[in-house]
Amino acid sequence: MSSPSRVLPRNNLFRVARPTPLQCFLRNPLLFIATYLYTHQPPLRNKAQTSTTKTPAHITIVCLSDTHNTTPPVPAADILIHAGDITQNGTFAELQSTISWLAALPHPHKFVIAGNHDLLLSTSFVASAPSRIFTTTPGCTKDDLDWGDVIYLEDSSATVTVRGRDVKIWGAPWTPKYGNWAFQYTPAQAEDVWSGKIHDDTDIVVTHGPAGIFGHQWDGARGVYVAGSGREDVSWDKVQRMYEGALGCPVKGWFVFEAGVVVWMWSWVRWEFGARREPKTTFVNASTVGHWGVAEGMIVEM
Repeated sequence: MSSPSRVLPRNNLFRVARPTPLQCFLRNPLLFIATYLYTHQPPLRNKAQTSTTKTPAHITIVCLSDTHNTTPPVPAADILIHAGDITQNGTFAELQSTISWLAALPHPHKFVIAGNHDLLLSTSFVASAPSRIFTTTPGCTKDDLDWGDVIYLEDSSATVTVRGRDVKIWGAPWTPKYGNWAFQYTPAQAEDVWSGKIHDDTDIVVTHGPAGIFGHQWDGARGVYVAGSGREDVSWDKVQRMYEGALGCPVKGWFVFEAGVVVWMWSWVRWEFGARREPKTTFVNASTVGHWGVAEGMIVEM
């Protein structure tokens, strides 16, 4: 007689119970309040508010990552950027298949970096674990890949010209170490990995590890946390410093927070009288996680 199937409780490794607002407040009151203020600022001015027509030099960029062997629909754009994990297991066959798909897309300029799943692209990983990427087959090495018109970046940059504008893009595949994957580093190696690598004249930085402002998001329909894809336009003002101070140091954070509250209130007063905050940097976590496709926020205009 077969035993009945076991139903996992709601709160387990794969179905993590989301903390309530009260629990979040009790866990860290400073961070809870600072996050609320940070996410309830006056809106940033966007291009639609300042101009009703696009200039000839207007550039559109579509961003995606973590497609893992899938080929989702990709909107038209001047520049396509894939931020890594183009495969699931990083074999030659998987890489060449996805690269050929990207090369066949009509975008005039296409850039790709590796992710931790793209094992064959890491020379050091191939040397340490050749059996995981099947390198014994002749003609199936990293150097045998046909990239077509796709530009591969690995701790390097490239510049393209779009309607008279030069756009410099720098890319790197590195992520903090988690398991046994490619292009990963320990905390002790972080300075060597990143220090002095990105030039000041860079317009777009592409990394596989997402910006720290993105966390995991709650999918209520499935009852799980999912990859924290999204977009955020950041203005490097005093409210931003207040939020970062609250994140970095609980003691000092309260002093920074008090000043930030005053700035936050004043920004709303100025907004009521017509002043608008200008965006300085756009952050994008472009994870499509395979079949999800490219969300609207992954199309950036500059």
